[in-house]
Amino acid sequence: MKRGNLYTVLFTVVLSCCCATALTFANILWGHRVRANESAARIRAIVTSVGLADINAPDEEARSAFDRYVEVSGDAPNIYDVREDGSITGHAVDFVAHGLHGPIRGVIAIEPDRRHIRALAVYECNETPSMAAFIHSRDWLNRFKGIEMITDGTPGIILSPTPAEGKNVIHTITPASKTRFAVALAINRAIAQFLAGGQPMVELDLGPIPSGASRDPNEGKGQKPSNYIAKRTRKVLVVPEGVTNLAVGRPVTCSVEAGEQLIGDPEQVTDDCRQTGKFDYFSPGLGAQWVQIDLETKRRIYAVGVWHYFKIPHVYTDVVIQVADDPEFTQNVRVLYNSDVDNSLGFGSGEDPVFPSSPWPVLADAGGPSGMCTDARYVRVWTGDDLTGDAPRFLEVAIYGM
Repeated sequence: MKRGNLYTVLFTVVLSCCCATALTFANILWGHRVRANESAARIRAIVTSVGLADINAPDEEARSAFDRYVEVSGDAPNIYDVREDGSITGHAVDFVAHGLHGPIRGVIAIEPDRRHIRALAVYECNETPSMAAFIHSRDWLNRFKGIEMITDGTPGIILSPTPAEGKNVIHTITPASKTRFAVALAINRAIAQFLAGGQPMVELDLGPIPSGASRDPNEGKGQKPSNYIAKRTRKVLVVPEGVTNLAVGRPVTCSVEAGEQLIGDPEQVTDDCRQTGKFDYFSPGLGAQWVQIDLETKRRIYAVGVWHYFKIPHVYTDVVIQVADDPEFTQNVRVLYNSDVDNSLGFGSGEDPVFPSSPWPVLADAGGPSGMCTDARYVRVWTGDDLTGDAPRFLEVAIYGM
């Protein structure tokens, strides 16, 4: 007897219900065991990374050391203090990286000086077997020992796919960019949260990134300075949740009188438009020029991004970003970025890198050594002529704060 469509539908429904019931039962039956295993792995990672237990110690010994010496730090559930004989002897921070195939979970152990990494431990990795073996290898994990968490006033570490020098640089060997980027972002977010006293941190949202440039900036003429970097890499900053671009629509002044500018209007640098049409930029004139944004009240600033015209890339060697409490820049003036190596602008010799203009901005970290913000009302951006003698072209200035 030939069965009709109704039989097929009923059979599919019954089979689906049975499968769903079986999966739900399995989750209830095994879920608590999975969570218990994850908790045990995390506790082992914490106590071994801070030196309270050997990596091969029994679970009971690791748990006992955790209960005796480790306590949650303040209101942050993923930051721990290690206290022995009444004194803090170290810290630990949980981190989660979103890898290519799933989460990568680990712990950063931090020295009591709050400036150096003691150890890194990874207790879950869902990447490919070869990648997981590399991430779990003692050779790679040992490279984090003694690494500085704050370099030249900026918190964070750098995972480099090629050998490179630096107090905060770790050679990863692997060129797997997504995994490397995810792990670096997670570690830097954890470091920033720790330095900020447990405040949740997120990757800075730069907003819409415009389309790319039309030709290689290395085609341009002119002698490149020692701090020139031909290929701009994406700089990642982590900031507290709720940080936005405060500059949009704010009043703008510049280094020339009204009507004397070469091209465009000052207001273009805060119109939130980063495209590079024929006249989508503001150029005050030849020589060292500045644009200044008034936030209209003192605000907490975490970063400043500066875009220069990049449809045809330009190399501006002299870029200085300042903040102050008054429009004349005489009160509490602070320099956030300085790439002027020969002090031609008169603000001192700078060591920040020079990049060709591109869709990625010149990005100044205003957090400082503590990972906190810089309080200011006024932001001024200086830029000199490019290497070919063309006048500076300001595209956009973004001030990220609260």
